[in-house]
Amino acid sequence: MLKKLSQLTVIVATCLLFSGCMATTYGGKPVANPTQKNVYTFTLYKNAFATREYMDKKADEQCQKIMAEHGYKDYKILKVDSGILINKDTFHVKFYR
Repeated sequence: MLKKLSQLTVIVATCLLFSGCMATTYGGKPVANPTQKNVYTFTLYKNAFATREYMDKKADEQCQKIMAEHGYKDYKILKVDSGILINKDTFHVKFYR
């Protein structure tokens, strides 16, 4: 019994170690806010191991793409809404020319 428990612990620990962090848009495009000029919203879905730093890095990557597409020079994250039942963060970002 103890041997099986030890093996199971090693398997679970290995899976956790190699699964790592993950974040994706699932193909969702950034959406321009119709009431606020130069404000876009996008959602990143994450797994249970994604840290705040990791999500901020992925958000920066999305912002860099928007800046390149629309000719913006800088951005500021106004607000981040975290999902309660679904592991997701919705970023509200203002861009500057």
